[in-house]
Amino acid sequence: MGLFFYNSKTGVGTADLFLDGKLREKWPKNGFRSFGKGWTAASSTQDNLLLYNQTKGNARLASIVRLGTLNVFPAKTTMKGFSSGWTVIRQVAHDAMIFYNKDTGGAAIGRLANGVFETINPAMQLKHGWSHIEVLPGSLLFYDSEQGLA
Repeated sequence: MGLFFYNSKTGVGTADLFLDGKLREKWPKNGFRSFGKGWTAASSTQDNLLLYNQTKGNARLASIVRLGTLNVFPAKTTMKGFSSGWTVIRQVAHDAMIFYNKDTGGAAIGRLANGVFETINPAMQLKHGWSHIEVLPGSLLFYDSEQGLA
């Protein structure tokens, strides 16, 4: 499994492999890269990392490359057309992601394939207040950290 580290104030990020319960701490040569400032969420699919700005409603794709180490290469162009306000973004299938707004309970499912995003199931209404969505075998776990409810 890989972990992505990002500082939204500086826009700098890097990645590392997490194996056998610990980080390898073998940072790729020149592994710290600029991804742009202000991204509020990051979620991965098989080959991409989606960086999202909750206020602006835009996103950027980064490419994930695994060649002994984990490298994440930032994209230069910003993708527009996303709704603003998504507070949780999580991969739920090989190429599908759920976008959820904990304040309104609004949700949508989209697919990210070959660098293109398309909405699959727009405008679902779920309970508001979920702070985390975790993928379990065959289901999703919704958790509210303020209320301690799942």
